[in-house]
Amino acid sequence: MKVAALYILHDDPSWLRQSMESVYGVVDRLYMVVNERSLTGSSADDLGPVSAEILTFPDPDCKVTYRVGVWARRDPFRAEALQRNAGLKMIWDDGFDYALIIDSDEVYDSDQLRGMLEYAFCAPYVDFWKALFFTYWKLPTFRVDPPEDYWPVVLVKRGHWFSSARIIAAPYTAAVIPEWLGQCSHLSYVRTDERMQAKLRNFAHAHEIIPGWYEDVWKAWDTNHEMENLHPVAADHYKRAVEVPLDSLPCVLREGL
Repeated sequence: MKVAALYILHDDPSWLRQSMESVYGVVDRLYMVVNERSLTGSSADDLGPVSAEILTFPDPDCKVTYRVGVWARRDPFRAEALQRNAGLKMIWDDGFDYALIIDSDEVYDSDQLRGMLEYAFCAPYVDFWKALFFTYWKLPTFRVDPPEDYWPVVLVKRGHWFSSARIIAAPYTAAVIPEWLGQCSHLSYVRTDERMQAKLRNFAHAHEIIPGWYEDVWKAWDTNHEMENLHPVAADHYKRAVEVPLDSLPCVLREGL
């Protein structure tokens, strides 16, 4: 089976290189679909840092494909689907069987990912697969605990499309990759203060952010790691952040610590 990784990107390259390294040896190609504007079209993205990461990424097998465009709508979830579908069209047109759906802040253990793909290939009647995400907090060594009940679409079979954000258009047959087989390390909340402020400004749920969250939770946690209820919208979704051993992290994350 031929598998291509599909990235939709904006202006934050914080974990892009580690993410690409984690899948490069597992997939057959990487499609980097870069949006020139925020999803609502309200601001232009600074593509320089993202472009630099892509163009300087070691690519001895010529796997990386790079496309820039504008996909913006008043509804950011619809805009996200349009951007992903633009990438899927390239992938399906190029004859791939599956697309690995991945963002720049998502990292895999490469061996686990191979096992996850092999597991999915044994069930060709399944149209898309979901997997558990372990969300990290502020540092790659702190993880949300208990794990958020978050199982996004990670693998899509040829011929299917997104209708909104990370939601596949019906009809379909869906399945879940067992947690014991592999998970995705989600680093959306491992970022600098500046990057977090940018995330909050462009967040699809910006209108739902708890008032004062940045100072009262994000900044306050630095001096009180026992804080609870950390999520910016639904506080109890991130009950606490606990330190995890280095050997539990994907290799590409351990290398930088």
